[in-house]
Amino acid sequence: MDGEVMRHFEKSLPGDFHGQSSEIAELGWLVTRDVPLPNLVLNRDALISNIELFQKYMDDHGALLAPHVKATMCPEVWNEQLAAGAWALTVATLSQLEVCVALGVSRILLANEIVDTYSVKRLAEILAENEHLEVICLVDSEEGVRRLSKAMAESASMRRLDILVEFGMHGGRTGVRSIGDVVSLAESVASHSETLRLVGVEGYEGILGVSRDVAFLTVVDDYLKSWVSAIRAVLPLIESSAPHLASAGGSIYFDRVIDAFATLGTDCRLVIRSGCYATHDSGMFDKASPFGSAAPGEHPLLTPALRIYAAVISRPESGLAIVGAGLRDIPVSEGLPVVHAVHAADGSVREGGALHPRKANDQHLYVDVPDDDLLAVGDVLELGISHPCAVFERWRTLLVSNGDGQIVGTARTYF
Repeated sequence: MDGEVMRHFEKSLPGDFHGQSSEIAELGWLVTRDVPLPNLVLNRDALISNIELFQKYMDDHGALLAPHVKATMCPEVWNEQLAAGAWALTVATLSQLEVCVALGVSRILLANEIVDTYSVKRLAEILAENEHLEVICLVDSEEGVRRLSKAMAESASMRRLDILVEFGMHGGRTGVRSIGDVVSLAESVASHSETLRLVGVEGYEGILGVSRDVAFLTVVDDYLKSWVSAIRAVLPLIESSAPHLASAGGSIYFDRVIDAFATLGTDCRLVIRSGCYATHDSGMFDKASPFGSAAPGEHPLLTPALRIYAAVISRPESGLAIVGAGLRDIPVSEGLPVVHAVHAADGSVREGGALHPRKANDQHLYVDVPDDDLLAVGDVLELGISHPCAVFERWRTLLVSNGDGQIVGTARTYF
């Protein structure tokens, strides 16, 4: 953050650096020579392009965007999303909400069930302490409704907590499983009108999986049809003066959510909660997003804004390179990284598509190398990752670069 002194024990920073992020732009650092490796770099130009592209798509389709900040927990990213026109920010936990409140975010969608004794009490306290803060919370049980209502009644808050009833799916995670149960729970929320205010229905299609196969999209669309039916059934129960909201949409099926919502044809606003679009990736999201490089048509493409830079530390046998980056630095649960480029010691850069990572340990990445490849110890690999959520949580401080690769600052995460 601006004004914060960055210390050398951050693994991303040189050992002799002790200063502010704003000072870094003047130092002319290049990631391949001036900072410790491995290192995670956020390309600010690509980030801004992604955010503006996605926000325009939402605006063009009349949708409100509440980016899910669990993807990054990085205020430098949130600030750009809000500046581009995001309606709110989405969080998954009370601790994430606390960070947003502390940093001045004014509208937060808490897209999860909050039921434990401490959290419901603290949520009510936060609302009492911040009169201009707007919070929308989810429920999927009578007990959840009771606990939130009791906490609000016992707090100093003079306001009501806005509530979306969560509509889930069989075999999924949270959310009631039938439209009848959605209506019943919505009626329960409405009956606690002194402490709670019903504002709509929430759902999440992304839990179904990651694929753009036609058969799989049919499953997604079937769920969204039921979600729309649940919204239609609940809307008459919402006070006329209250917001009428429907929320769904991750970073892969947001286009299907928009199409499904369009069939509703009533006075209601759609809130999309995509999060990973801001940085995109070189793996699962790039393959499955309608704005990914594999998507058909002429949509403008999101650009991977994250790179891991790591050095080749050993060539112990023919066809194998050991790279100094592992599970402490890169996520692998949704796919191993891809090699975008090789930065050689002489300053030359070449494509890395012939190099294929095959497994990772805590601090090492095993990379298969063609027999005729001249990859050498000391060369630096530029790696693209799969699933940005899982890489941000591994780095407390990220380096930020411009489009030319020069390091111009840092960004902090708050996990």
